[in-house]
Amino acid sequence: MVSLYEMGDTRLREILSKFQMPDGKYVVEKGSESGESESWWVIRNQKSRQRFLLANIYSHSNLETEMWFYGENGFDLGKSILRKPNTSKKLRARDMSKQGCLFGAYAIFELKKRGRNWVIIRDNAYEMNPTELQNVLSKFQMPDGKYVIEKNDEFGESELYWILKNQKNNKRYLLVNTYSHPNLEKEMAFYKKNGFNVERPVLRDFTTLEKLDDKDDPEWNYLFGMYAVFELK
Repeated sequence: MVSLYEMGDTRLREILSKFQMPDGKYVVEKGSESGESESWWVIRNQKSRQRFLLANIYSHSNLETEMWFYGENGFDLGKSILRKPNTSKKLRARDMSKQGCLFGAYAIFELKKRGRNWVIIRDNAYEMNPTELQNVLSKFQMPDGKYVIEKNDEFGESELYWILKNQKNNKRYLLVNTYSHPNLEKEMAFYKKNGFNVERPVLRDFTTLEKLDDKDDPEWNYLFGMYAVFELK
C-alpha cells in the first residue's frame, strides 16, 4: 500500500495514466488512511481546478455501495472515472472491475462543486501539527513570528476552525477549513454571527498562487484550497 507521503509526482502520473482523466497537471492536496490498507488522496487538476478523490482500497464491493461509503465519510462525489481500455489485467474486485472503474486497487471519483467550491475533509480537527500549520500559513501574507493554536473546533460537519496566536505580536487569527466559501461578505458575516470578530481576510502570498491571475480575483485571492485566514480584532 502506498502511503500519502510516498505518493510522488511520478507515481501519481503513472496511476492517472490508467484512467480517462481530463488533460492537465495533477497535484495532491491532501490524503489520509481511512483504515488498514485503505488510503485516499484529494487531487486537483491545475488547469481546470477540478478535484478528484483517488482511493486505494483493497475491498471494492460495488460502485453504488462504494460511493455511498465515501458520501458517509464527507465526500460529495460525482461520477466515477473509467479506466482506459486494456490497462489492467489483475483486478481484485469483481463487481467494480466489470464496470471498468478499477486499476488494481485504485479508483477515482469526481468531487462535486458547491458553487465554485469543493468538499474536502480532514480526518480529525486535532491533527493540525506544527509542520502542517507552517505549510498552510506559508501560502498567506502572514506577519513574521511563530504561530500557535489556542483553540480548535467545528462549525459543522467538515467545517473546521483554529484560533491562532502570533507569539511575536500577540495578534490572533481565525484559520478555517471549510467547503463553504460563498463570497467574502457572506463568509465574514457568518463568522461574526458565530462569535468571531473578524476584521479582514489575509491574502494569499501571490508567489504561491496556483494561478497568477487569482491575485486580482476577490473570490480566490484569499483561499488556499479550502483554507482561509482572517485577522481577529
